[in-house]
Amino acid sequence: MIGRLALPDGSDRRPAVLIAHEGNGLDEFQKTRADRFAELGYVAFALDYHGGGRPLTDRVRINERLDRLSNDPPFARRVAAAGLAVLLDQSRSDPARVVAVGYCFGGSLVLELARTGADLKAVVGFHPGLYDRRDDSSAIRGAVLVCVAKHSFTNPNIDALGIDALAYNARADQQSWRAMLDLFDDVLKT
Repeated sequence: MIGRLALPDGSDRRPAVLIAHEGNGLDEFQKTRADRFAELGYVAFALDYHGGGRPLTDRVRINERLDRLSNDPPFARRVAAAGLAVLLDQSRSDPARVVAVGYCFGGSLVLELARTGADLKAVVGFHPGLYDRRDDSSAIRGAVLVCVAKHSFTNPNIDALGIDALAYNARADQQSWRAMLDLFDDVLKT
């Protein structure tokens, strides 16, 4: 499993967060998300759910990969579970205090992981695709927070693409981040 592991200072066990990137892949900006969580005291693993360790640049390849994941929930769940296994294999990860966060299709991916019954205290999707899988949703064990505004509202680099359907929104980004941290404070109490 290729990804970015970021560790907080110290040597003690810490809450752990699995991070799933936006649709294009695990680019440099997405890797900084793991670093940001580590600075807050989390063991963080940003998985590369496309594989290969490099973001995809061809829209056709991106859409083919996302279609495969969205149309094959068992496959998507196995990919997410593999990332979770890497995170839980870290000696500093506290397996009793694990959360998952995803952006864009990554939000959909962590929701699929939650539908497996994985022991996640919370799952957070930022501008995820939402699929009607209510029959599987009864397996979700933790809290769910879904933050939706104009797509990719959490990525300050997105406007450079010039795609009308995508736009950064600093206010929504800050509010949703705060909502996520408040949720984590609630569910990760020891």
